[in-house]
Amino acid sequence: MLFHYNAKIPLILKKRSQLTSIYTVFLRKNKASFLATFWETTSGETLELEGKWTGLVFSNFEEKSLIEEIEITLN
Repeated sequence: MLFHYNAKIPLILKKRSQLTSIYTVFLRKNKASFLATFWETTSGETLELEGKWTGLVFSNFEEKSLIEEIEITLN
């Protein structure tokens, strides 16, 4: 399965800060029955294929980001 997500989110962080991002991708299991008919254009011959397919498909995407200041302690 191929899943692609491209996001460009410009952020400006202050000095001594950190960015933490958590991404969650939700997938859904699908089952499908199919009948495919192929027709040969010159001879007119047909071929029918029947089957079942089970796979995962994209359902939802969540992203959470947190910007925190880094505390520095001097000894």
